Amino acid sequence: MKKIIVEFTHDGTYRDLVWEGSFKVVRGQYRAVTPSFAAKLARQQDAQIIYDENHNVVTEDW
Repeated sequence: MKKIIVEFTHDGTYRDLVWEGSFKVVRGQYRAVTPSFAAKLARQQDAQIIYDENHNVVTEDW
């Protein structure tokens, strides 16, 4: 499974997967999250998805 790298735009406590614990972040922090959670964060403007120089989404194998 690939996770997407996002940069958080707000401080807060979030939970990606139900079976994982919640985590705290500060504005500007990067984190790998599931694609569906990345989309949700982007829609809510809580984070922005990170792209490389070729405009590809930056991912991490999980």
